[in-house]
Formats: sequence, structure tokens, C-alpha cells
Amino acid sequence: MTNRMSRWFGGLGCWILSAGVHAVCLGALAFVRFPSGGTSDRPGSGAFSSIETAAHVRVRELTAPKPQVKPLTSERRLSLSAERKPIPEVRPEPAQKSSFSIPSHLSEDLVRPSVNFFGNRSAAGRICFVVDCSGSMFGRMGLVRRQLAEAVSRLTPDQFFSVLFFGGNGRILELGGGELLRAVPAAKQDAIQLAESVRPEGQTDALSALVRAMSLRTSDGRGPDLIYFLTDGFDLDKEGTAGLAEQAEELRRKLAPQAVIHTFAFWASPMDRQVLEMIAQRSGGSFTCVDYEPENRIEDLK
Repeated sequence: MTNRMSRWFGGLGCWILSAGVHAVCLGALAFVRFPSGGTSDRPGSGAFSSIETAAHVRVRELTAPKPQVKPLTSERRLSLSAERKPIPEVRPEPAQKSSFSIPSHLSEDLVRPSVNFFGNRSAAGRICFVVDCSGSMFGRMGLVRRQLAEAVSRLTPDQFFSVLFFGGNGRILELGGGELLRAVPAAKQDAIQLAESVRPEGQTDALSALVRAMSLRTSDGRGPDLIYFLTDGFDLDKEGTAGLAEQAEELRRKLAPQAVIHTFAFWASPMDRQVLEMIAQRSGGSFTCVDYEPENRIEDLK
């Protein structure tokens, strides 16, 4: 009996203690105020005042007009050139031009050596000078020697040449003994000395001198490709003079078909000039008329 009473009072004490705790909690909640409608009538009412202010701010912002935004489909797209700019091509700067310029094409004078005699400049590798030294050339040899010496001195070792003087009663004075010599300094000096030693005399035998010039050969058998022929006239009658051009052309075709003959009329008569012009024309050469007055110099009188 005593144990039963003891358990009953123990259980009753637990209920009383639980009820007291719940009463205390409910009493504490009674002092907390909840705003009606979620708003407060005056500012500064605790934590809800900040929520209230934020609400007013949102209301004021919503009163402003919304910006007009165009639909996405109406936007204009940039062109490809504007969207993707091409990378500029970097070109190297051109090199500065030097003072030395290379010609776009090589002239004949650069490819083949040339020679100049009395202003007649021609490209040739094998040249023969045929000069009249007959008595009628007395007083005129000074200019011929100077022009010949200048032409010979300008020859290069790649060229071959010879010099023939005709006159002296049919004799022919020549350089090289029938051979075209390479234009080395020694050979050029011998040619200039030969020209200085020649004295005008005798009659003119132009055709024999031309035949001799056409017959000259280099050591490997090549004949002249250019002949300079200078005279002041022919000691022939009209009939002999008229046929001289035909004979000269016929011999050239047989002996030296590759040769071109340039003729010079040195203070010659009209008939002699005509023959010299025909000789040059038939071989593909040119004719030059040299009107020369003797100078008052000792060398011109030799």
C-alpha cells in the first residue's frame, strides 16, 4: 500500500513540474507583440521598420516608366567585316636603291666587244684595218695615224685584229704576217709603231689589199667579221672603177662571207665616193665621208 502511494505522488509531481514549465513559456510569449497586417503605424518599431522602408523604396521605384526595349529579332547584326577585322598584311619595306643599277637587258656592246674608228662604232671580235698609204695621201696621214692608234689601243684581249697599209708601188705592209693577232698590249704596240713608220708613196691598189684582208685568219681558222676600208680614191679609169664594187663583193662572198665592210672616203672624188658607198652597202656595212683639210703640223706632212 505504501509503495503504491509513493509511485502515485511521484507521477503527480512530474505532471505538476511539466505544467509549471509550460505556464512560464506561455507567459513569456504573451509579452511579444505581432504587427497586424505585417506593417507598423510609426517608424522606429524594431526590426520590422527596415522591412517597411524597403517596401516603400520598391513601391517608389516601380512608379518610374519602364524603358522601351526593342525585341531581339529587330536588332541589326554587324557585318562580317565589322565583326571580324582582317589582320593587316605586313609587307617588308623595299630595300633602298643603290647608286649602281643593273640594266634590264644587255646591249650588244656588253655582250660582244666593239671597236670605234673615225666615229663608226661596231661590235666585232675580229677586225682588220685596211688603210691607203699611196702618194695621194701625203699630208693627210697624221689624222689617220691618230685615229688608228686610238682604235687599236681600245681593243680588248678578247678581240683579234690586223692592220694593212696598201701603196708603195703595189706593196702591202701588214701586221701579223697573214694572221689575225690577239689584241694583247704587245701586238697593239707593234701596230701603232707600224702606222708611225709608214710613209705615203706609190699608187693605189685597193682591190689587192681587200683580198689580202679577207684572207686573214686566226690561229683556229676564223676570218675577219669586220673590215674598215679607208682610201682617198682609186687610180683607175671609169671602166675599172665601175666594176670594182662588183669584184669586191664577189671576192667577199668567197673568202669572208661573214665580213661586213665599212668604207671611208677620205677627201675623195664623187665617183670614188659612189664606189665606196656601193662596196659598203652590198656587204651590209656603212659609208662615211671624211672631208679633211691638211693641218700645219709636221706629222700631217709625212
